[in-house]
Amino acid sequence: MSKLYVNEVHSKTGSTKAIEIDSDGRVLTPNRVAFSATRTAGSVTNGNFVAFDSVDFNIGNAYNSSTGVFTCPVAGIYFVQVQLISGSTVNVEGEVQVNGTRKFNQRNYHSTAGTSNGVSMGGLLDLSVSDEVKVKIIGNSNIFGQNGGYDVFSMCLMG
Repeated sequence: MSKLYVNEVHSKTGSTKAIEIDSDGRVLTPNRVAFSATRTAGSVTNGNFVAFDSVDFNIGNAYNSSTGVFTCPVAGIYFVQVQLISGSTVNVEGEVQVNGTRKFNQRNYHSTAGTSNGVSMGGLLDLSVSDEVKVKIIGNSNIFGQNGGYDVFSMCLMG
């Protein structure tokens, strides 16, 4: 039986590292599409899409922080995670859309005066190249949209 020993696998042109195996045997894929962003630019109300304006990282530059749209550059299965929080005394409900079609949503209706409501939703999406993913506020609700990482949108290519 033959053995193959490598530390790195490069693209056909040789200029981009596609896969690396570190000294502990971990397989690293440095060019995997992924982003995480938070909303810091203020509240977003019912019927509007959320632009998560403060980007923590954006590997592959597929997320646009001005529009809040993730445009799929590579077909595959993506994990998506969204966290939303309302200001006090209001409901919070949001949905994840792909090309304008709801894929999943979550809601939390206000129940206690002076408290905020939050929702978290996540799942897997089977995306094609150029599919657009965005988050919309629905159900007569709003989100807080202030500093502190309350409202978060993250995605990564699983494979």
